[in-house]
Amino acid sequence: AYDYDRIVSLVASALAEQPTVKLNALAESLGIERHTICRALAKRVGHSFRSLQSQHIAAAAARRSDQGLTSTKEVAVAIGYSSGRALSRRLGRIRTP
Repeated sequence: AYDYDRIVSLVASALAEQPTVKLNALAESLGIERHTICRALAKRVGHSFRSLQSQHIAAAAARRSDQGLTSTKEVAVAIGYSSGRALSRRLGRIRTP
């Protein structure tokens, strides 16, 4: 049996540090199968990895904006996107529960 609470905590910590991390890379770095991560998130927080990641990306973008970064491109690059357009597309897809 897996400790889903611990997995959720590890995923949340990783997303707080690097919100744009890919699920495959995260699973590999944690030594946990990606489907186990997805199952833990669904059972414990009721969200998919992508949904939780989108929330972390939006929060990181808001923090960067509050820190004085004014353009979408500056914010995007600061959190790991190559362009402001890519960040805008991702933020436009966020669904709130």
